[in-house]
Amino acid sequence: MIKKQDGFTLTEIIVTIGIMSIVITMIFSFLEFNLGTLSYGSDQVAQSSNLRLTALKVTEEIRNVFKVELLNHADGVEAGHKSISLEGNTLVIKEGSTTKYLSGDGINSVQFAIHEENKRYILEIKLQSQDQVFETQVLLNNILDKDDDILKGEVDGSLYNKLSYSMTPP
Repeated sequence: MIKKQDGFTLTEIIVTIGIMSIVITMIFSFLEFNLGTLSYGSDQVAQSSNLRLTALKVTEEIRNVFKVELLNHADGVEAGHKSISLEGNTLVIKEGSTTKYLSGDGINSVQFAIHEENKRYILEIKLQSQDQVFETQVLLNNILDKDDDILKGEVDGSLYNKLSYSMTPP
């Protein structure tokens, strides 16, 4: 008498392993895609935060200045003045030999421009990182007229990449 043997045949096991391999590959592909998307999104948030915080720091620093000069990067800064410019990929404030960092790494360019609106002067700041651009405007509270000793640079929206300023009243 032959006994009935329970179990799986070799063919059934091979088919099952094949189907499981396909399902596991699909699951890992889905997870890898989601991790890549999450990483990209995190990088975008970090860039955006860096630009916004940098713009906020610049705004707080220069809102109440008494003297402003727009310069190109190679131009020198008047004695006793602070300057804001890009060094490497970081925005910095320099005062004499002291350097204060305003941003984290990752800012590729900065541009400053001044224009007049309703007899007030507005400083436009444009910060750019790898994938994003952040623009803001700052009302220069203490600059009320176009005096060449107080406001140096074109007031027509011309772009500059360095800002020199003084917090001391004239």
